This record gives sequence, C-alpha cells and structure tokens, in this order.
Amino acid sequence: AAQDCSAGLGACIAQSCAVLIAINQEFIERWDRSAYIDIAVSSDSFCRAASRSTKVISNQVPAVAALRGAQGIFVASGVGVTCAIPALLLWVECKLADELHWEDTFNPQYKKWILLGVVAICMSIGFTFMLVFDVVTDCVLYCFALDQRRHKKLKNTKDRARKARQVSEAGTSSFQWFFTGSTRIDVIEEEEIEYAPRRLRELISSQDHLYH
Repeated sequence: AAQDCSAGLGACIAQSCAVLIAINQEFIERWDRSAYIDIAVSSDSFCRAASRSTKVISNQVPAVAALRGAQGIFVASGVGVTCAIPALLLWVECKLADELHWEDTFNPQYKKWILLGVVAICMSIGFTFMLVFDVVTDCVLYCFALDQRRHKKLKNTKDRARKARQVSEAGTSSFQWFFTGSTRIDVIEEEEIEYAPRRLRELISSQDHLYH
C-alpha cells in the first residue's frame, strides 16, 4: 500500500511539473522584451509579435548565450560602479568627520545604516540606467536573428531559382525557345543587408563551436 501511495504521489508530481513547463512555454516565455521590438518593426499586436519574436530568438542559441552572458557582465559592472563610487565618497567623508571631530550636526552617529541606504538608492538608480542598455542589447540580438532568418530564406530562394534554371536549360525544346526567345532564368541577386554590428557577429561566430 505504501508503494502504491508513493507511486501515485510521484505520478502526480510529474504531471504537475509537466503542466507547469507547458504553461511556461506557452504563456510566460512569450512575455519577452523582444516583442516590443517586433511591434516596432511589424506594427502587429503584442500576442502575435511575442509569438513571432520567440520563434526567431529560439533558433539562435549561440547568439542568445553569447549576448546574454556579455549583457549580464555589463549590467553587473555598471550597477557595481554606480554603487561603489558614492559609497566610497560617503565612507571617506565619515572618516574625515571622525578625524576632524566635526560637530554632531555634520557627524552622523549611524554611519553604517546611512551607508547601506546610500548603496540601496544607488543600486536602484544603477538598475534604472542599465535597463536602457539591456533593451538596446535585446534590440541588437533581435536584429541579428532577423539577419540570419532573412539570409537563410534568401539562400533557399537562390538555390531554387538556380535549380529551375538548370532544369530549364537542360530540357528546353525548340518550341519553347520560339515563344520565349530565351532558355535562361535569371537569378535575382539581392544584397544581403546586415543590421547587426560586425563585432557582435564576430563574437557569436567565435562561440558557434560550443553548440555543435
């Protein structure tokens, strides 16, 4: 009886985890900042833009890993510097107040609490400013993903047109030549425009071997 109870409990936990994973994949993961970038590009509704941006980003695992890692380091460094400089200045001022024996009006008694308060305020300010760079990096990542998707579609279109031209040149009859005047199907060479920065493409290319 105990084994049956534990087996039923395990099955219930497994089903609950599966439901939570499905909810996360279907709803929570789609609430991403990349949706706002897709809205600016396509002028579509949020739900459609979120679904489309999730599909675009999910196909670029090396790009996401490389940029999110660099993004985390950059945000942590910015917040750390924003907190460290005011805290250091306040600590120096408190030390000078003790050494110079300033009056109680200019020499606070609870220096540690004041220092913690300054760090908390500076941390909130630092996160606010670094959020701007966070959105910029998401925009750059989405541009890179769109580049890769567009170039892949462009390459497939060129390959299909090239194969059609080869078939046409191999099996064209004199009757077809009489009406068309030519047996050649021109391949439209469209320029591969790249919106992502060159340094980002180099960084992601250097990380590709880790995911293959």
